[in-house]
Amino acid sequence: MVELLFILLVILVLARVSGELAERLGQPSILGELMAGVILGLFVTYFPGVLPPLTDISSDEAFLTLGNMGILFLMLMAGTEINPKELAQSSKIGILVAIGGVVAPFALGYLLAQHFLPDSQYKFAQSIFLGTALSITDVPVSVRVLMSMNRLNTKLGHTIVSAAVIDDIIGLILLAVVTATLKYGKMPSVIDMAILLGKVAGFILFAVFANSLLVRRLLSKFVRMRSVELDFSLVLALALANGGLAQLAGLHFAVGAFLTGVFIPKSIVNGKGFSSIGPRLSAVTLGFLVPFFFVSFGLATDFSVIGVMPLFMGLVILAALIGKLVGCGFIAKLTGFSMRDSLSIGWAMNGRGTVGLVVVEVALGAGLFDHPVPVPIIVKMLYPAVIVMALVTTIVTPIGLRFFLKNHRQQ
Repeated sequence: MVELLFILLVILVLARVSGELAERLGQPSILGELMAGVILGLFVTYFPGVLPPLTDISSDEAFLTLGNMGILFLMLMAGTEINPKELAQSSKIGILVAIGGVVAPFALGYLLAQHFLPDSQYKFAQSIFLGTALSITDVPVSVRVLMSMNRLNTKLGHTIVSAAVIDDIIGLILLAVVTATLKYGKMPSVIDMAILLGKVAGFILFAVFANSLLVRRLLSKFVRMRSVELDFSLVLALALANGGLAQLAGLHFAVGAFLTGVFIPKSIVNGKGFSSIGPRLSAVTLGFLVPFFFVSFGLATDFSVIGVMPLFMGLVILAALIGKLVGCGFIAKLTGFSMRDSLSIGWAMNGRGTVGLVVVEVALGAGLFDHPVPVPIIVKMLYPAVIVMALVTTIVTPIGLRFFLKNHRQQ
């Protein structure tokens, strides 16, 4: 227990100091927290004897659980700050932006894999994997950046969030295609795809109607209860339940937590008995849990691929950045956004975050990087290459947004 407390102390202090330094330099604290993880990871790698408890921390279950709780709290907090009607209006544009943000990077990733990977019966699945890894967007990363820049509850923010959620759904469907192709040696059947889409649609409908109708009645009854912390506990219980249901439907649990926050009636949240939910969520989320999430992401990064295959690594990062910027930005411009806002939307969709790690871990478990035998070096490098790409794109997202939105009037 003492060892765990020491680990938490080191990481929390380093994350907060780095986040504060980033803020003083005019950047969001997320950038400092990510860099803290990278620096700590490099330090542990090259000087393992100095801080032995941190050597295997990136795979420690307790630490990973803290990071996942950070994601859940962050998405719940973000949802409470969003107006569901305005989000629904932005979702129409978000669907188009999400499609553009999937097609362009997926095509670039697929073509890169087709050019660099050796011919084998697994090349098709490996190519789809790289395209999928480039096409996804991590919702928590986009939300954290928008919150830090006070742009979350705007038309721009709603469009980015709705597009990121839809983007993740499309990405998870593509990932299902990869795993099914590896398992059966062919594309999944129409029936399998219909079942997957049915689960996703069923969960979203449940979240929209059940949460907006049942939760309103449930919360209104609990306002009369005298327990001081009951309101906060109830909201967290709903977020946990929706997160679990989202995972059963094949989605990331963050989607369930986000929708919980969106459909909690704002009149109740801001009314008698619920006025303290926002500050308490903010204190627990931003003050404690979220730094562990971003530091854990930095700790999980293996930079060896940069020295082994620098050209391939550079092209993967370039394809990821250009794919989102062009794919999302072009569609946003067509739907009426200004050039600056279109570039902001395209750049904001670049953070891959933990969803990038999820995609890699699922592919690893499916044996994607173990074939053909003997395994070519470039196939082995696919794993660290995608992790480095996810980290780099996540780091440059807040920097680019600061540039595009500098001196730009909030909508």
